[in-house]
Amino acid sequence: MKKIFIYFLFFIMSFSAYSADTMTGQIIQEGFIDCFAEGLAKNNKPVYCEASGVIYLNKNLIVVNDRPIPHQSPIFSIKYPELSVDHYLREKNIIQATKYEDIAFTTDKKFVIAITAFDRIETNSHELDNYNNIVYWQNSKPKTATILSSQPNQHSSIELRSKIAAALGYPAYYKIEGLAILPNELLIGIRSMGKSYQNFNNVFKIISVHFEINHHKILLKDDFKLAYDFDLSTYPNNSLKSLNMGLSSIHYDHSTQSLWILTSSENKDKLNSVLWNLSLTDFEKNNPPKIIVNSHNQPIFFNHKAEGITLIDKHKLFIIYDDDTVNIGDKKPNQAFYTIVEIQN
Repeated sequence: MKKIFIYFLFFIMSFSAYSADTMTGQIIQEGFIDCFAEGLAKNNKPVYCEASGVIYLNKNLIVVNDRPIPHQSPIFSIKYPELSVDHYLREKNIIQATKYEDIAFTTDKKFVIAITAFDRIETNSHELDNYNNIVYWQNSKPKTATILSSQPNQHSSIELRSKIAAALGYPAYYKIEGLAILPNELLIGIRSMGKSYQNFNNVFKIISVHFEINHHKILLKDDFKLAYDFDLSTYPNNSLKSLNMGLSSIHYDHSTQSLWILTSSENKDKLNSVLWNLSLTDFEKNNPPKIIVNSHNQPIFFNHKAEGITLIDKHKLFIIYDDDTVNIGDKKPNQAFYTIVEIQN
């Protein structure tokens, strides 16, 4: 009986430690965004909006889509708060990259950087190189879009694959879904890794690499490393454990010196997401993040696959979802669902 009591006390203490380390938020607005004209099709099949990243910059939202949009661009600007498309970024170096997964801006807001999944490669050709790209441009000047590479006039950032793999311990397969930018440092969020795209585990890992800007060019240092690794299975919430979530977006909050992070899961037609906050102090110590809970101290579960997050003011977060071809509610193929969450502490 004494041993049982000790185990019970340990569990309660562990859960209390996590429970005390939370932040409270509430959903204050949600709805749909039209990413492109209704009825757009390719090969007689509807084209779906699959929004995978978002930033709020110059009073507009910039959204990245993880699939090409026929006759348009996978990156587009949306007027805020009207939530209507303003324009598409059609520059060659932007549209030639495939499967964008996140987007961020430098802390001085002078540059925008977008990253693809880096989740596939063809060893005997360059056919899939476009899935391995980091593209950047000067704020409000998409014509300056440049592919991040140590060599000039490259068509991809394929050379970075081996450096990212080395930081992760050389997995045969990995997938990027997050990007945040600290002063002079990129944070790259890893969603999954394993033997192949059919045999992998979802993860919550962040790689860091420093950079410098010289004559409007971004140059990466050679210091890629695994900077953060959180095992979601250690979190004392059975609902969360069973969902097998992976990291799906990161956003740096300069005012609070913290990271806003999304994790998500997809199991056939069942989609779920959770929102977290991680202070830079806890990031550096590899401490657990704070989960965002509702007024009843329960994690806020979004029944969508959250893939992009950005601050629209000091206390409000705009979250956009990539539900793939899953039709939820009245959402049309050309639309993406969004949520605005207000943080209360």
